[in-house]
Amino acid sequence: MEKVQVVVDFLLEHKLVFTAIILIVIAIVRRIILSLIRGDVNFVSEDQRKWMSQTKNTSFLVAILLLFILWQSEISEFALSVTAIAVAIVVASKEIILCFTGSIQRASSRSFRIGDWIEVGKLCGEVIEHNMMRL
Repeated sequence: MEKVQVVVDFLLEHKLVFTAIILIVIAIVRRIILSLIRGDVNFVSEDQRKWMSQTKNTSFLVAILLLFILWQSEISEFALSVTAIAVAIVVASKEIILCFTGSIQRASSRSFRIGDWIEVGKLCGEVIEHNMMRL
């Protein structure tokens, strides 16, 4: 029983090796099942094709599920890192995003044209140009 625990600990510490073993075992089992379903015939029947397709899909689902369970902590850390980077980019580029969305809104609403007089708060003036990044 102690040897089994040592092997399990080794595999959990070396996840890449464990991943390779999982994929190899699933591929071998899948190949054996598919050869049993296919048999010795040249042309497969509709039922055989259905079972072969279900076997392929099930083996893929089992592989994805096992790998997700094995790598769950790393996946969550990676997702957290990607989320933090995305938030940092949004915070850093907030002004640019606001300018672009404002210019899209301004262009789509056609609220004013060059030569129009506008008033913003206590300031008023004539529109002399339209830019993407300035009013």
